[in-house]
Amino acid sequence: MSEIKKIRIMSTGFAKQAIADAAKKAGGELVEIEIHSDMAGARKVKSGEADYYIGSCWSGHGGALSIAIGVLGYSNCTMVTTASGHPTPEQIKNKVKEKDWKAFGINAGHAPTAVPHIIDALLEKNGLK
Repeated sequence: MSEIKKIRIMSTGFAKQAIADAAKKAGGELVEIEIHSDMAGARKVKSGEADYYIGSCWSGHGGALSIAIGVLGYSNCTMVTTASGHPTPEQIKNKVKEKDWKAFGINAGHAPTAVPHIIDALLEKNGLK
């Protein structure tokens, strides 16, 4: 019997528990979630111990991605939702799939509604859905 491949996600920031809960609900056994500080989460992605980083703050980009940008580089990080806007599910999925992002920033209040679409897109991108 072959082992199911999983995507490994680091959940950080103000909504780290809400991110973890939404990711687990959306991805089930296909995702492995760990809750960490911003620095620990970013380092795990950089070292290959994790695949992706989802950070949260109240703006969706400042604190959500600042450490990830410092550790992973600006070109590996993208803002998905902000305090002033919540893209449609299709826009979120397109953003996730547009390049090989390693870190995603969201507004903390959007965790329950944005994270499932991020997870769906990551599963599709990795051939798991």
